[in-house]
Amino acid sequence: MDVSASLTTADVQANASRPAKSLSQAIRKNVSCSSGASATISGSIDIEPSFRFTAAWKLGRGTTAASFTGTVKQTAELSASIEGAAQCNLASTPLLAQPVRFNPITVNVGPVPVVLVPQLQLYLDARGDVKAALTTGARQEITASAGIQYTKGAGTRPTSNLRSGFTYTPPTVTATAHAEAGVSPQFSLLVYGLAGPQLDLRGYVRFDADISTSPWWTLSAGFSAGAQLVVPAFDLAIGDPSIINYNKVLARASTPPPATEPPVDLDSDDDGYPASTDCNDTAAGIHPGAQEVVNDGIDQDCDGADLIVGEGDIRVTLQWTSAPQENVDMDLHVTDPNGFTVYYGNRTSPEGGSLDRDDDVCGSSVNGQSVENAYWASGAPRGAYTVEVDEYGICSGGDPATWTLEVYVGGILIEQRSSVGEADPSANTFTFTY
Repeated sequence: MDVSASLTTADVQANASRPAKSLSQAIRKNVSCSSGASATISGSIDIEPSFRFTAAWKLGRGTTAASFTGTVKQTAELSASIEGAAQCNLASTPLLAQPVRFNPITVNVGPVPVVLVPQLQLYLDARGDVKAALTTGARQEITASAGIQYTKGAGTRPTSNLRSGFTYTPPTVTATAHAEAGVSPQFSLLVYGLAGPQLDLRGYVRFDADISTSPWWTLSAGFSAGAQLVVPAFDLAIGDPSIINYNKVLARASTPPPATEPPVDLDSDDDGYPASTDCNDTAAGIHPGAQEVVNDGIDQDCDGADLIVGEGDIRVTLQWTSAPQENVDMDLHVTDPNGFTVYYGNRTSPEGGSLDRDDDVCGSSVNGQSVENAYWASGAPRGAYTVEVDEYGICSGGDPATWTLEVYVGGILIEQRSSVGEADPSANTFTFTY
């Protein structure tokens, strides 16, 4: 099965409880605040959704492959206005009394009709801690795709693409303030009108002001996306809630702050790093010193760049942590079918293998990360490869390292192992076939 569609107002069900002239929604919501203060979130959102859904299965084996990619072209405007000192909060709230349902799409798989019903709902959320009145806003124009690919025996792989543009309304504020408002489209593809693949998005505008810092205020906007491939009829339930996490600073203060007041530095995502030091205070897995995920386009450790390693026909990546991190040196050895071992003593092989990351955290760790990576960009020899994870040394009285190793063949994850030091020798040495 392979079905795709771009949806417009012409595809909205005629008997929908919310007749739509366009896939647009005005936003105006009063937010609950303390101390008798008032807050209003206003704006609009315009949506153009599309999708592609594929699945393959065999009798006796079940689903062998499936994928879902949802794409949304979105124009959203959000403005926040808070009158007076207050703490305000709006939990995620549906903007539509009923989700917009589109006309069913029927796909015949042999003699069996599979009925798909696209559905769209919008949610709004907001929160703020303001010491005086605040008014600000932003507009974002985004085209985002996020999806999940599943292959039996090889696991899952996320896919993503993002194009974005932002404009803003200069903020009006005279004291410490932290506020955020987000609008979240949820696009579902219901199989037989029940559960199905789903795309979860959130666009937001965030304002942080602290008169004890310089610059004393920052206005930013961002976007996140995740996808789920949940189809009970196909016995599928997989997903990734954080395929895209993007944040952009729109403006910073260029004028001196007002008179000093007691500083307030929120930690909105409760990861132990306040907004003043956290490059993304809405995602607990992103903060200074966080473990990087290689080649995912996200800066988890707030050093200003993603951690990039070589990849191609084959990629074998080892990452580890210890307490403290700089007390353990791990080594990765990969032996190709011709008997040549790529490791710190032989960083390249005659067949194109290369060790492009050799982090000796006892001495000169590269970028502060604990990573080793061996890869064959192309022309990797066919046959059996042997992988060995070696705890070379605990340098300064630390504990054994907790490590994770991943093997990718042709960009698909085929092996993932985790252990502590060399506690389980069977986990530290294994073979795979290319």
